[in-house]
Amino acid sequence: MRVVLPRIGLVLGHEGGLLAALLPMFMAGAGGVVGSGQQVMAWIHLHDLIESLMHALQDGRYSGPYNAVASAAVTNTAFTAALAQASAAHAPFRMPKALMKLAMGEQATIALSSTRAVPGVLRQHNFPFQFETLEAALDNLLDANTLRLGLIDKDSPAPLAHPYVKERRPIYLLEAQTNLSQARHDVFDFFCRAENLGLMTPKDMAMQIIGEPPNPVAQGSEINYTLKVGPMPLRWRTLIAQWQPDSLFVDAQLKGPYRAWWHQHHFEDAGSGTKMTDRVYYAPPMAFLGRAANAVLIKGQLQRIFWFRKSAITLRFGVA
Repeated sequence: MRVVLPRIGLVLGHEGGLLAALLPMFMAGAGGVVGSGQQVMAWIHLHDLIESLMHALQDGRYSGPYNAVASAAVTNTAFTAALAQASAAHAPFRMPKALMKLAMGEQATIALSSTRAVPGVLRQHNFPFQFETLEAALDNLLDANTLRLGLIDKDSPAPLAHPYVKERRPIYLLEAQTNLSQARHDVFDFFCRAENLGLMTPKDMAMQIIGEPPNPVAQGSEINYTLKVGPMPLRWRTLIAQWQPDSLFVDAQLKGPYRAWWHQHHFEDAGSGTKMTDRVYYAPPMAFLGRAANAVLIKGQLQRIFWFRKSAITLRFGVA
């Protein structure tokens, strides 16, 4: 019987692992080189890991151990610089090993030790890596060019007119764009099903709908759910404030952690595929303290959520 034993490097993906541990610290301006920074990190993008496992299962030439790592291993110093650039974050500090162990638990041992591994078997069998370099992998996972977040100003697109916006007065805008290969009707149909919300939310946020979700979702529908931000549980009630089938819907937070949360989902034809644009107009609570929390915590958390969301959506519908 053929037995294949993958030796898996540090996996780069949105669901847990190295990025989930490091990104919150980087986005809060507390990231940096770990230890000496000279330890070698053998990594692999989640997409390439899954593809390599499929190849190993289907190709009879694979037998015994093989290294599931990318070709271009890097030092921790180089990894830190690439992650800071891809996430548009600052990494001014040298992170103590104890902090890394606290953030990653047992996985920190892999990140802190030097691992020199090459994908010899994968190369021998001409495995087609999609992400050969660290920069390509991080650009795919943390595409800063398609996600912008900042204060609303005169050049920002105005939110759709609604009493909610006038009363709650959002001050920040998050805008994200994703081009998908499937038709607009199919993409919209997926998003208008409340039970799919959890599929687009990082697993560690433990999102759960309370009660029976509306079926079908329509203007005026309300959805109640719980989620976690770190160890803190939150309750959220959202209202579908506007609804234009196959083109637009808006969810607005009625009860939850924000003073204002107005999320516009736009869907447009793009050739045979779909261009999806998210615009989230929001305001944290507590005025000045809320602005401080946005800079230190909220901004990074929202970026991580929408990076994960883009990854989940493109995995399901394909990139145009």
